[in-house]
Amino acid sequence: MATPKSLGEKIFYVDFTISAGEAVSTESVETGGGEVVGLIFPSSLDGASVTFSVSLDNTTFNNLYKADGTEYSVVSGINRYVVIDPNAFSGIRYVKIRSGTSGIPANQSAARTIYLVYRRRGFS
Repeated sequence: MATPKSLGEKIFYVDFTISAGEAVSTESVETGGGEVVGLIFPSSLDGASVTFSVSLDNTTFNNLYKADGTEYSVVSGINRYVVIDPNAFSGIRYVKIRSGTSGIPANQSAARTIYLVYRRRGFS
């Protein structure tokens, strides 16, 4: 599991790596119940969006869907910071990231690192 790095008292980031030839991150990230607030994309990424696989126990992962039945998706872009609604990951402890969707994953032509930024609960 990736180790969080502090950006100060309230904000942390963790890196996901998607290996070459793969579409899903090799390790999960534990948010510690924190609020996911953003993603930082690298200078190169295959695929136009990312989706997520989530778990409560780091063993059984499920695709993340919105209440309307659509897969939760974030439009990706090179060298981009994308703000995430903290409520989207409420109650989630472990996260994996996928390039593309669960139905059409986008394998990477090289290893890619994406950063997940989160805030510890109780801080504003």
